[in-house]
Amino acid sequence: MIRRLIGVGLIMISVGCSSAKDRDTALSETVKAFVSQFKTPAPVDPRQVLTRAAIDAANIPLLLAEIPKIQSAGTLALLPGQRQQPDTWFGADGASFTLHKGVVVATRGLPFDLMFADSVPTIEGLEKGGGRYDRTYKYLTGDNRDQIVTYQCRLQFQSVETVKIFEIRIETKGFSETCFNPDQSFTNIYWVDHAKVVHKSQQFLNFRLGYALTEKLL
Repeated sequence: MIRRLIGVGLIMISVGCSSAKDRDTALSETVKAFVSQFKTPAPVDPRQVLTRAAIDAANIPLLLAEIPKIQSAGTLALLPGQRQQPDTWFGADGASFTLHKGVVVATRGLPFDLMFADSVPTIEGLEKGGGRYDRTYKYLTGDNRDQIVTYQCRLQFQSVETVKIFEIRIETKGFSETCFNPDQSFTNIYWVDHAKVVHKSQQFLNFRLGYALTEKLL
């Protein structure tokens, strides 16, 4: 994924492009231009470079994504012109995360991608304040075959917590989602505000990459 800051802050993106390809190009070139201001010889933690002032100046939706297991982190921008869920967030290197109301649905451009994850049961559980349900994850094997894995999951309220995201404090409720099958298990965590917006999360991708940590910046 992204081992340096990838984001948009001081340069605005034009959304008047004539096609999806043009929008992709505009986003890519704008993000790359912004990134060049922060390039360093070694990987940089975005938290050490990005500021609230830069986030506010961007005036577009930004997402911080980190994968601790492979020591990768970066800031991704929402593709201009997106009107409906799920949202796809892009980095300058082409890596992307697709989220449905804050729940990770898919990744692209990572060492071992999550092709698809069933998000609806989790979203409904967060809206209801908990629940039990099944979730399905899909991966692509080395011989290009679909590998579909199903888990039984339980979503539970954990605590009320104030989260701080680049100087902004948000009152949230923390929920844990424990999923398992006979072979494996994992636990996702979501921090959700009163409007059911997921501002921060820890979400399982796969056993090669581990978890993705996300923070909604703007």
